[in-house]
Amino acid sequence: MTLCAVLVASVCSVSFGQSLEQYSHGSVAAKVGWAGAFDTAVLGPTILSDKETMISGSAEIRPFRYIGFEFDASGMSRQEHSMTGQVTSQGSVVFLNGNVVVHPPIGNRVRPYIFGGAGDMVLKEQIGPTAGTHYGRVFTVGGGVDTRLKHRLYLRTEARSFSPRIYNKVLQFSAGLAFHW
Repeated sequence: MTLCAVLVASVCSVSFGQSLEQYSHGSVAAKVGWAGAFDTAVLGPTILSDKETMISGSAEIRPFRYIGFEFDASGMSRQEHSMTGQVTSQGSVVFLNGNVVVHPPIGNRVRPYIFGGAGDMVLKEQIGPTAGTHYGRVFTVGGGVDTRLKHRLYLRTEARSFSPRIYNKVLQFSAGLAFHW
């Protein structure tokens, strides 16, 4: 039995460039970044909101060597301004989504990944004296790189696009720490 395990580990390390000990079964991450809402109107993309701070956290489980499943929660406060600089609306938005994550079989110290998925969003906004809460579906795509700092600690940099049905697209750039196990 031990001989079979050693043989499988040897074949995998030769075939994929990694030993079985280096294979990550999952990760948790906390990130802080910049986000902005964009309108893809006829005249091209225009920024609707100021650069907002977005905080997010994620957990991924990898039942397969190169494919994982991630749950991500991201939130930001936002303000939209008119051309004259007046605040036209303000509020907060929270995105909760599940993603399929693909980890290409390259790199050991630097690990790129791409993902796509869907989820829900909660938008609380105030437009003038009127306030309301809206719920909707959201699609997300993106990618990033995990760069190893210590044995299981990684620096995570990421770009993520949220495409909600009831709100403008949101583009997020973030960095944070990820722990792999």
